Amino acid sequence: MATDALQRFREETRRLRSAEAKPQGDLLDQIQAGALAFASASKSYVISKGKKRLEQLLEQIRTAAEEFRVATERHIAGVLALADEAARIWEARWEAALRDHDKDRATEAEMLQWVLEDAGQALQEALRDAREYAPMFDRPLTRIDELEVKAAEFPLWARERLARWEILGLPALTLDPERIARAQTAYARGDHEELADVLSRVQAGGSWVRE
Repeated sequence: MATDALQRFREETRRLRSAEAKPQGDLLDQIQAGALAFASASKSYVISKGKKRLEQLLEQIRTAAEEFRVATERHIAGVLALADEAARIWEARWEAALRDHDKDRATEAEMLQWVLEDAGQALQEALRDAREYAPMFDRPLTRIDELEVKAAEFPLWARERLARWEILGLPALTLDPERIARAQTAYARGDHEELADVLSRVQAGGSWVRE
């Protein structure tokens, strides 16, 4: 089942990252050709004589632009779904790794890296193209705000997940019961630092433990 999910992800990634150029490229050509024809016709025709032809050209441009808009919004939806699928693959592999400590985690890490990187690149490409095409339309593209948020957040989320995966390979911590008891006693009598103070020290390059 996991292999099937990966295969579907690969196929969908290839489709989304290659299908955009063909249909949208053709539609862009239609819009540009219509605009050139309209500009040429408005110069050469007498208004009363060429009005019908100009209206036809305008309608062709509107139709092509609407088709282009629909194709762009469909692509945005597909890329957002791809990112969601990448997250599901991650969660499934993470849960499986927690259950099975004998899994080949290095191979799994490579697989998860390309899954998350492919999804991140698809988001960035879709956002770049959507911003380029947005001025052509008379209203905002559907889900463009969601795409902007996802494209900004996904790389950080992916890096955090990959870092978490690396932790699985670290040896388990050995807890010192006596040290824990001393810490609990100190905390109970108020001998501890506020979390904000600890974070400030660490961000400034200091250690986690007050010296």
